[in-house]
Amino acid sequence: MATANFLIGSKYRLYRSDGTINANRFDNGFVCLAVDVSMDRTTEFEKITANDCDNPGAPAQELSSPRVLKFEVTFAGTVDAKKIQVLKADWEQQTKREWRMISDETNANGGETETFFGYIAQLKTSKQNAGPVKFECKIEAQGVPTRVSVP
Repeated sequence: MATANFLIGSKYRLYRSDGTINANRFDNGFVCLAVDVSMDRTTEFEKITANDCDNPGAPAQELSSPRVLKFEVTFAGTVDAKKIQVLKADWEQQTKREWRMISDETNANGGETETFFGYIAQLKTSKQNAGPVKFECKIEAQGVPTRVSVP
């Protein structure tokens, strides 16, 4: 019996490009503040009401047709006052940025990179009493990510 090869959190990382188009644009882009990361893939559907043409007295049926694929990434952690300035600037300038999620495993174990462009749609900071300042950031992706297996 084969056992599952679970991906641990330290091997699931978010990177922000430096805005160039060269091959090493992600080299210094590890978003080290992102200790909680989630990727949300959703499909919006168009609802259609269809009558039964062979049985006019039958109740109509609701059918669904895929309309839009949506993709967003949310990440959160503890604020480093200097490092969060980059995210604030991206939000203020509404810079469309290239991002990359890495599942750092071999190809045989499902390793891949997912690269996408997106805008920071929300950047929230909060604190409770005298505790650490936390942040949450949401990226609204443009299109579907490009997936490439890790060799």
